[in-house]
Amino acid sequence: MKIDFIKNIFFPILFSFLTFFTSCTKEKTETSVKQDLLIDLEKLENKIVLFKKLAENEKDSKKIQDYFKETRVLYKKTEWAVEYFVPETARFINGPALDELEVEENKFLPPNGFQVIEELIFPKYEITNKTDLIREIAIMRANIAQVKQHLDAISIEEKHIIDAARFEVYRILILGITGFDSPIAQESINEVAPALASIQTIVLKTCKSNSKESIGLKSKLKKTISKSISYCCKNNVFNTFDRATFIKDYLNIISKTVFELQKQNNIANINKNSAINPNTDTLFEKNAFNVNAFIPSTEYAYSEDKVALGNQLFYDTTISKDQKEAVQPAIFLKKRLQTDEKQIFL
Repeated sequence: MKIDFIKNIFFPILFSFLTFFTSCTKEKTETSVKQDLLIDLEKLENKIVLFKKLAENEKDSKKIQDYFKETRVLYKKTEWAVEYFVPETARFINGPALDELEVEENKFLPPNGFQVIEELIFPKYEITNKTDLIREIAIMRANIAQVKQHLDAISIEEKHIIDAARFEVYRILILGITGFDSPIAQESINEVAPALASIQTIVLKTCKSNSKESIGLKSKLKKTISKSISYCCKNNVFNTFDRATFIKDYLNIISKTVFELQKQNNIANINKNSAINPNTDTLFEKNAFNVNAFIPSTEYAYSEDKVALGNQLFYDTTISKDQKEAVQPAIFLKKRLQTDEKQIFL
């Protein structure tokens, strides 16, 4: 009787309990995209603290430059989120080293961040820049801490993650491999790998469907990103990098695959005003850009009638000064260069 009780009742209950406990433990150890992001930001902040200590005590140009590169690689792992969720602060982390006009206060704000630091230590670090370097690193740490605090407080949904991932692909294409991020050190090609690796991680964690189509797309994404990183490692010289091939054979495929995964996993688009059409799979499609993104009101929206009218006016000779030449940009510019602006009648 006791043996039957153990076999038929006790063991099944014990097995169910262990299964439940194991699944709960697994869920607890499986980190979310947001948790991973906050961990990466913590690592970045710690790296910046060490970078500041290095700058305070080190004179060797190469050591400082190498540490700077390592710090930027850590930033690239978080860039997808920083640029997407906190663009105002991102401007002072990895924006251009140019003053920014604050229109409302009618004043210029000095630049901060990686590109300012890059100018201080490349092509060679001079000890006379030490004070400025330490100050810039301290400002960057404060900005990263602010970003971390903000991201910890907000809710990050699946649709936000996918949208951010897609925009990070666009950012690599437009600002990454073109050299915007690293105009002096020219490390942009080497920084593609951590950015793409982050895209892969967040997309695979977010797209949880196990359908045959979804699994196939995930495999395709991993293979393409692996090949992309390998391509950049083998061709990492900035001035000879074949951008056309990289965009056509790698970035566009990644962009399309992420978009297909979004659809396969029924993840909605973000309802926001954007210059990029959320229903396009690459930046090179005919409908990639939303021409109404920057209009002040709906009355200025694009329409076929307006295009037809503009086309008619563009080639109409009767509204030009001599009623012989169409009002075309090249002709207009030529006249502007040759004639006093006040004498031109349009």
